Amino acid sequence: MVGGRYRLEKVLGIGGYGITYRGLDVRLERPVAVKEFYPSFWVTRFVQRGPEVHCLAGMEKNFCKGMERFLDEARTLVQLSNVPGVVRVNDFFEENRTAYLVMDFLDGKNLKEMSMGFGGRIPAEVLLPAMAPVISALRQVHEKGLIHRDISPDNIMMLSDGSVRLIDFGNARDTTNDKSMTLAMKEGFAAPEQYRSRGQGTWTDVYGICATLYYCLTGKLPPQAMDRLLGAPFPKPSELGVQIPGWQEQAILDGLDLYVQKRIQTMQELWQRLYVTPVTKQTTQITHEREETVISNRLDLSDSEARSNTDPEPMTDMEKLVLMGMQRIRSICAEIFQKLKER
Repeated sequence: MVGGRYRLEKVLGIGGYGITYRGLDVRLERPVAVKEFYPSFWVTRFVQRGPEVHCLAGMEKNFCKGMERFLDEARTLVQLSNVPGVVRVNDFFEENRTAYLVMDFLDGKNLKEMSMGFGGRIPAEVLLPAMAPVISALRQVHEKGLIHRDISPDNIMMLSDGSVRLIDFGNARDTTNDKSMTLAMKEGFAAPEQYRSRGQGTWTDVYGICATLYYCLTGKLPPQAMDRLLGAPFPKPSELGVQIPGWQEQAILDGLDLYVQKRIQTMQELWQRLYVTPVTKQTTQITHEREETVISNRLDLSDSEARSNTDPEPMTDMEKLVLMGMQRIRSICAEIFQKLKER
């Protein structure tokens, strides 16, 4: 029991910096996910002596700095508690000489696991509607002056009802100040500027989202940004047999441009490029198995308004339209979840 109310029941995952448990909030009698800061290369635990962690010799400074970053993640997620599409933090505290983060328990699989259920590739007509709430959520995250910096299939959860959640804000940073940022790189999903301490912004998360789309569509990891700068081959999804409209494919490729100035800059712009057809710039079309629903929505944002994102209404309205496409994938997701459970 930690925090006086959370009973740890099962280890869900062990990473370099922590352990995630499935737990039970005994006060509210509901499942939760509890993340414990436990960097195994800095600390150890003597089970016979109790649950407290103990720093290895000479690692106290690193541990204290790392725990402060862990608590910063918790504070970041609390700021985003009202943003749909982002995992919700319910509590965080220090105990046992370390720190804990209590989140909603998500009954689902990450996109990497989901792609296995689709045979390694998620069809565009399933993936793109499913990712719409994540792009919308990131737009709202950016409006709060934060960038995620670690977007990948591992950090996007698809739940059994077909909804999605963005998780793991351990590398999130505030863009409202001019301080240099730590390096944060995940092979294939990190933008070139993430290999430097400056120059990161909303466009950095655009790269991560588009790299994730590329991976889920093709089943192939995008080449590292630095390798691409040196001329590594980078085939288009359509060249790998992916069935996708050309204008949506081009939006993904523009979001993966190596040069910041040429890349799609904001989630607002990425949304319009992915979900507003190039013919009228007003129509979002979602095709269902037995019916076709065509809904028009006018986006009259000027360039300056799009950059400032001061009026989120167009995105919110469009989100409601695109979310109608989730009806089509819920039954598919249920089938995939069943296949994964049977393995």
